[in-house]
Amino acid sequence: MRKCLTAAAAGLLACYFAFCFVFAADGALRGDVDQNGRVNTSDARSILRHAVSLDSLPEEMVTFADVDSDGSLKTADARLALRMAVGLEELFTMDEVYHAHAYVELERTDETCTADGQRLLRCQVCGKEKTEVLPARHIYQDATCTTPRTCTRCGATTGSALGHTTGLGICGNCGQEILDLMDEMDAVLSQYNSAVEYIDMAYGALAYGDLAQARSYYNQAGAAYAAAAECCGSYWEFQTIKPLLTQLSSTIYSMSQSMGLSQAHVDAFNGYVDQYVALIESFQTEVINRWGDYYYFEE
Repeated sequence: MRKCLTAAAAGLLACYFAFCFVFAADGALRGDVDQNGRVNTSDARSILRHAVSLDSLPEEMVTFADVDSDGSLKTADARLALRMAVGLEELFTMDEVYHAHAYVELERTDETCTADGQRLLRCQVCGKEKTEVLPARHIYQDATCTTPRTCTRCGATTGSALGHTTGLGICGNCGQEILDLMDEMDAVLSQYNSAVEYIDMAYGALAYGDLAQARSYYNQAGAAYAAAAECCGSYWEFQTIKPLLTQLSSTIYSMSQSMGLSQAHVDAFNGYVDQYVALIESFQTEVINRWGDYYYFEE
C-alpha cells in the first residue's frame, strides 16, 4: 500500500510540474529554461551544457531551450540565448516562431541637439513593429586653428581651438599666413636696428673721448635690445632669437658700466651679433624658399 501511495504521489508531482510548464508556456519566453520570467546567462549556460552533453535538461525544459524552434537543441540555441540575455537579440514568446527580424523604417522624427527623436520600425517578415529612440546629440565639426569643436546645428562649442603652429609665418595646420607673427618680427627688427644705431653712435663718441655720451648710447642700445626681446612672442621662431637679444642687452649694459671695452666684452658682444645675424639670414632664406620674395627680413 505504501509503495502504491508513493508511486501515486510521484505521478501526481510529475503531472503537477508538467502542468506548470505547459501553463507557463503560454506567454513564456524562448530561452527561459528555468522559467523565472527572463532569459539570463545561466539559461544560456544550461543550454550549452546540454548541447555538448555535459548535462541533460529535463524533457519539459528542452522545449524552452530550443530557442530557434527547429526541433533540436544545439550550441546555436545557447548563443541565441546569450545574445538575448545581454540585449543583443530580441526576446520571443513560445507562441512566436523565432526568426531574424528584418526591420524597415516607417516613420521618423529626427533628434535635435536638446530633444530626443524616434523612428517607427516594422519587420518585413512578421509585421512586428517597434519604436526606436534617437538620443539628442550635437553634431560637432572638428576644431580648427581658430575655432573649437562646433555643433553644425546649434553652434554650441566644446574644447578649445587648436591654435596656429607656424613656420616663418605659415601655419602648419591650415597654411594661413600668420600676420601677428610678421608684425612682431617687424617690431623685433626695428628695435634691433635702433640698438645698432646707438652702438655706432657710442663708438663715435668714444672716438672723440666723450665717455659720458658713449655710456648713454650704450644704455640706449641695451634698452633697445631688451625691447626687441620683449617683442618676441610665443612662436617657435622667437625662441631662438629672444635669448640672443637678452644676451646682447646684458652684454652692452656691462660694457656701459665698465667702459673699459675689454677684449672679452667685445668678443662676447660680436659673438652674439654673429649668431643673431646668422639666424635672421637663415629665416630669410627659408622665407624665400617658401614664399619667394613676398616677404623678407631686414638685418
